[in-house]
Amino acid sequence: MKRNHFVPFAFFCGCLLSCAIAPDAAAQESIRIITLGDSITKAVRPGVTTEQSFAALVQKQLRAQGLNIEVQNVGIGGERTDQALLRLDKAVIAQKPHLVTIMYGTNDGWVDKEKTESRLPLNKYEANLRELVSRLKTADIQPVLMTEPMFGEKNPKNGLGEDGNTRLAQYMELCRKVARETQTPLVDHFGHWGFMQTKLKHVLQDWTTDGCHPNPVGQEILAQRITQVLLPLTQRLADKHKAWQSDAPYRVQVDVLTRGYDGKMCWVHPRAGIIPGNPNSVVFTMQRLLLTGSDVFYALNDMRSDDLGETWTAPKEHLAELGRRNEENDIVVATCDFWPKWHAKSGKLLGIGHTVRYENNRVMHQRKRETSFSVYDDKTRTWTPWAMLDMPAEAKFYNSGAGCVQRVDLESGDILLPIYFQAKGDKYYRVTVLRCSFDGKTLKYVSHGTELELESGRGVYEPSLTRWKGKYYLTLRNDTAGYVSVSDDGQAFGPIKKWTWEDGTELGTYNTQAHWVNHDDALHLVYTRRGAYNDHIMRNRAPLFMAQVDTGKLVVRRDTERIILPENGSRFGNFGITEVNENETWVTDSDWMQTHGPSYIIPKNNAYGADDRIYAARILWTKPNTGWDKR
Repeated sequence: MKRNHFVPFAFFCGCLLSCAIAPDAAAQESIRIITLGDSITKAVRPGVTTEQSFAALVQKQLRAQGLNIEVQNVGIGGERTDQALLRLDKAVIAQKPHLVTIMYGTNDGWVDKEKTESRLPLNKYEANLRELVSRLKTADIQPVLMTEPMFGEKNPKNGLGEDGNTRLAQYMELCRKVARETQTPLVDHFGHWGFMQTKLKHVLQDWTTDGCHPNPVGQEILAQRITQVLLPLTQRLADKHKAWQSDAPYRVQVDVLTRGYDGKMCWVHPRAGIIPGNPNSVVFTMQRLLLTGSDVFYALNDMRSDDLGETWTAPKEHLAELGRRNEENDIVVATCDFWPKWHAKSGKLLGIGHTVRYENNRVMHQRKRETSFSVYDDKTRTWTPWAMLDMPAEAKFYNSGAGCVQRVDLESGDILLPIYFQAKGDKYYRVTVLRCSFDGKTLKYVSHGTELELESGRGVYEPSLTRWKGKYYLTLRNDTAGYVSVSDDGQAFGPIKKWTWEDGTELGTYNTQAHWVNHDDALHLVYTRRGAYNDHIMRNRAPLFMAQVDTGKLVVRRDTERIILPENGSRFGNFGITEVNENETWVTDSDWMQTHGPSYIIPKNNAYGADDRIYAARILWTKPNTGWDKR
């Protein structure tokens, strides 16, 4: 199975850019983007400046991702698709852009006063869109289709007295159809605005100047959707045309390993470990989630690549070794939140997770939890039956596990393994770091360190540990914020500190995991957060961001933040980190296909393009990461 580069096909949110904005003076090569459309693309009007336009904002956002970008806006007020075709050669193709966004329909579908039909009929609109796409592709230019944003609640009625969105919806459905059938990336603004209005009760009028044209807030919302889709497209173009900024410490390449959504289940917890070789092999583990329940997991599967991700085996379920088991009283136990990592001392790939128990296929409220583990056999490509870590017979470890955690393997072979735990009936989880031995077969408890606690929400849990320049850093999840602690030996930790930016304001990560990415030159945190126009994502769990940590102050440097995995309407959060070699570190994740209630299941034909994908976001270091296998 060959990997696919992350290119947003039909129903994948995203589009483009800005008015003629001066190129970066330091750029040697730039990706040239043209935005083609009507007055909504033009953007500038009373109440909206050039700098506030979505085009200018997207250019700024893409440049912040380490890319050299030039954007030219050729939007004209009142324009229709037939008029766009007349000027396409001179205004667009002759400028030799790499990518063009196309957004039309508001004027095509409008019914003027004393008229009974739209300015252009549906069939002409569809045919014109197809011709625009075809001519751009013939000229070797990447087209990106975009639906128009919805009218606000107080929009002017058309000549038939209809609400503007009634007829516009028909035209936007044709735009989606053309994108799907021509395999053209799509930014579905109309669908997004509709979701925000109906699902989250936003007032669209507040996003416009006049019920039609987006105001500065609306421009920000358009830009956020556009950036998410354009980012992987422009990253690929930057690789091809050498258009990365010269001082960028890394490039990002997002690969799609699998895709295809059945509306019933989805892949979760995709994480990978390497097996040393020439090149290193990568073993990916993941499991299926039942969408009608909450955290209802099934047997672990794996995939393998022996050519650094160029090709992959198909997902293989390990039902006997890594599947569910029956216990007394009709209780079912499964292993989940699994994370494989190479254990150098034993020469084994060791995966560690924890257990979950079900009654009538629902997670038990009061349940025992254990750390679980399994060992991979490289010759047979099978796993040992998952086993449980024996913990001290103390009441506080009744519910304890190492799910979704990063561990540190010491040179001696001992493992520093963070866990979270609570006694039966306790309100708050606590976190500690275990010291364990591993002989290639069995994981054994040796000791544990400081017990960190916080009497807030459910306490602290889902910790991840890393070692950088002789110190140990621990990040912890809490319901309302993320926290961090530091240690000299990986066992005795100081007080926990809330994750903040350098100015002391909260980072905005909450109620989900954060993990570490190490490089010789900097320690990075990977996280999700509020404040990124991502309220349509459950718990703001997308996109995935990465930024450098000021290890002296234990704060995150805002100026280094970049998007590692752009969002597409699904939630991320349960991701993994894999140090593949000195040149690459991977961030792995999948489309978790559940959203806000009351209808929690993301539909197959959704406005954002979520499609049960498994991703590998490859961080390609500019400078080799020589200590990659020593942390």
